[in-house]
Amino acid sequence: MFSKEDTDTLPTIPPHQMTAPFTKDEISKVVKALKKNKSAEGGDLKAEQLKYGPNIVFKSITEIFNIIATTGESPSYIAIVIINVYTFKL
Repeated sequence: MFSKEDTDTLPTIPPHQMTAPFTKDEISKVVKALKKNKSAEGGDLKAEQLKYGPNIVFKSITEIFNIIATTGESPSYIAIVIINVYTFKL
């Protein structure tokens, strides 16, 4: 895992159109390899909630990753979901 000092020294990579965008199958494979009972720091979303989710989960994650890779920006609806989850504990 990265420490605060590590993140301060990470290089900045400008966004650009990828030659081969992420695919739903790639995302599905990676998500299904996550360890059980783990969540991101400060988050309540567990690996199992993603691993056993419907295919639309993998499709949505793929679209989000491709948008971020191309534009360098998170889609605005991601911020809205994060605010709702942390403000209202949905």
